[in-house]
Amino acid sequence: MTRHQSWITGSLCSSTTATAVSLSDDSTTTCSSSSSTASSLSSLQSNLSLQTHPSLPSLQKSPADYSPYSSACSNTLRPRPDLPITCLVVNGDLLYAASGHQITVYHRATGALLESFNDAASAADGGSVKAVAFLDGKAFSAHQDGKIRAWKPSAERRRHKFLAALPTAADKLRHFAFPSSYVTVRPTLERHKSAVNALALNDDGSVLFSGSCDRSILVWEREDSASHMAVTGALRGHGQAVLCLINVCDLLISGSADRTVRIWRRSSVDAKYGCLAVMEGHKKAVKSLAAVEGEDGVVWVYSGSLDGEVRVWQLTVPKTYSRPEIII
Repeated sequence: MTRHQSWITGSLCSSTTATAVSLSDDSTTTCSSSSSTASSLSSLQSNLSLQTHPSLPSLQKSPADYSPYSSACSNTLRPRPDLPITCLVVNGDLLYAASGHQITVYHRATGALLESFNDAASAADGGSVKAVAFLDGKAFSAHQDGKIRAWKPSAERRRHKFLAALPTAADKLRHFAFPSSYVTVRPTLERHKSAVNALALNDDGSVLFSGSCDRSILVWEREDSASHMAVTGALRGHGQAVLCLINVCDLLISGSADRTVRIWRRSSVDAKYGCLAVMEGHKKAVKSLAAVEGEDGVVWVYSGSLDGEVRVWQLTVPKTYSRPEIII
């Protein structure tokens, strides 16, 4: 495929100002919810991100610590170019990308399209796919119509058979008869100034990251003398709302309505976070992320956008903070 070179400097990791600025319609976002997919996507592109947290301490290293790096674009997946990507999930050697009511399956290594599947009832009801998860050899998809649909991949994993839409009548009766099956709500963590769009935990579960429409990523750490988490600081740099987060290896990856993906890493020396890379190329907000560790220190990152594209990034991060290399 066609390859092109682009240069990005470390200055792109500098903190944003606390004042929201006027932005174009195709890259702004809002935190308001909507029962309609169309209206929610429209609102994501029509309002300003809220102010960040100037009072919280920054946990970032200086941008001057980083060197320029290069990126080359080699592969872009377009499941349905007319619809935004709403969910990305890696399962083994397969990549699942949801757009509208359809789920498209690719081979991760080659990018080959293996299958596109959906449920006829979901398509008729406008039940666009919001999330995909896997358990005991089955795939589960969450939909806009309030249903969870279960799928059984074939032995060759080239076809997915629809099993059922959940909850079934038996599920509803069982939950009504046994109130103990309900979830107990614990005390909430409050610090963001607007809606929280994304959460991620580090590998050992000791650090929680939260991304919000206030353009910041808050870092929560468990206190030694308590059973709850407290904010230790903020990561700033995104120009608009943080929409998705994922942690893989020792890297935090964030996607934003500013159309960029940022790679963050915590230093083992001073516990500060460095913005190792800012990956650009999407034409609209980055709504979903998936990542998996490869061989020889390579991390594969997949970013899905409201522009209908999935971009595949090959990220090689050295043990030091100098000169990370990214191949798209």
